[in-house]
Amino acid sequence: MSGLNENHRLRLGVVLYSLEKACERIEAALNDAPRPAALTYHTYDDVTPAEREDLRRIAAALRARLEAFRQEFDLPRQQRHLRRSLAAELATLWMLLEDTHARKLTGRGAIPPEEANRINRHVDALLELLTPAMRRLNQPMRAEANSEEAKS
Repeated sequence: MSGLNENHRLRLGVVLYSLEKACERIEAALNDAPRPAALTYHTYDDVTPAEREDLRRIAAALRARLEAFRQEFDLPRQQRHLRRSLAAELATLWMLLEDTHARKLTGRGAIPPEEANRINRHVDALLELLTPAMRRLNQPMRAEANSEEAKS
């Protein structure tokens, strides 16, 4: 047990979690598996095979060092619930879309009414697609999910 107070331990836990998530994103970006085609961007893979292997080794070393850090200060593994994570992602998407309605695109010049209608039509359609997923995730957990959680 370390001599750190709870606030220090919480802060260290958040930092280690953030670093681990960054390692996951790096590893995912280096994954050789085919990715679904992006709709709004193209990533040009300009990382050489040697660089890719170096970066994988570095990410693995970072993870090992993070675990040593966590153990030395007796920091608990945080419990992350997929339902909450997904609900947070969807809520973020919802806020981004809500702020994309034409009436909120202020300070960038006037939007012609016909363009505002076109923007709003797409934004509203996207929001409609999010609604069922948000409702689903905000429902109480199903009994089988609870029993699976109890097993682990």
